[in-house]
Amino acid sequence: NTAAFNAIMSVNVAAFFFSYMIPISLLLHKRLRNDPVKDNIRWGPWHMGPILGPIVNALGLAYTSITMFFSFWPSTAVVTPVTMNWSCLLFGASLIFSVLFYVIWGKHSYKWPIVDPIRRNQ
Repeated sequence: NTAAFNAIMSVNVAAFFFSYMIPISLLLHKRLRNDPVKDNIRWGPWHMGPILGPIVNALGLAYTSITMFFSFWPSTAVVTPVTMNWSCLLFGASLIFSVLFYVIWGKHSYKWPIVDPIRRNQ
């Protein structure tokens, strides 16, 4: 069925871009907060700097937001229950289930990895 295939692909696109939105927004928040005590970012061998970096992060966040928004639209102009893109329902339900699963069970049963305290401060 073409409508089911479109909904599956639409959920894939939304999940893909949502997975990019999380680290981009966290990094942008950390860069714009500008707290030298809390924001000790260990950059790799290449980064875009303090001016161009946040601009690129903001543009990336805007692009992923727009792409994710339009991935939930139906592929036809005349929308019926058969041609409706139900991916927004699937994505929202899986997101709500994941958050509730973590709040009810996951945060109580998750065991943090053992980290060497000497390597933690590198």
